[in-house]
Amino acid sequence: MSLTIGNLKAAQAFTFGTGKTWAETAANTSAEQTVTVPGLEVGDVVLVSKPTAQAGIGIVGVRVSATNTLAITFMNSTASGVTATAEEEYLGVVFKAGQPFPDTASI
Repeated sequence: MSLTIGNLKAAQAFTFGTGKTWAETAANTSAEQTVTVPGLEVGDVVLVSKPTAQAGIGIVGVRVSATNTLAITFMNSTASGVTATAEEEYLGVVFKAGQPFPDTASI
């Protein structure tokens, strides 16, 4: 699916994570981990959904850290290390910006 609204050039759903083994997130902390997603560019806005609920672990941040690289910040709210479930197929949506708003635009 692709659309254009205002300065939004495109929106597209994608999946990733199959075959990915995540690193453990230490107790009571957050940690950023990366995964390769072809087509992502710095400046894209990305939303991500973990396919299953998992006690103590959640996604608290997502960004494109480099071309084709999605960085996900996992939060662990437990007293021991937790590893996000491996081999899951995550769902993402990327929003690609078109031309920036002019300086005189009001939002």
